[in-house]
Amino acid sequence: MSYKYEYETKYYKQLDGYTMHFAQIDEEGFPQFVLRKKNEQGLLFTLSCDTEGNEGGFAFIEPLERKTHNE
Repeated sequence: MSYKYEYETKYYKQLDGYTMHFAQIDEEGFPQFVLRKKNEQGLLFTLSCDTEGNEGGFAFIEPLERKTHNE
């Protein structure tokens, strides 16, 4: 693993083994997904991008603490 991407690799590696299901579009228009793994707390995965959609975006991974519309 390259040191340049060590943080990114660790960040996304936490998603291994989860099952992903579409949940909703959030209030800013970004898609949200619920991730589940047996015996683990669920995660809320949100993908964002700039307004024009022509640049890279961000993936937000957070504990699933609130209900989503389609969970």
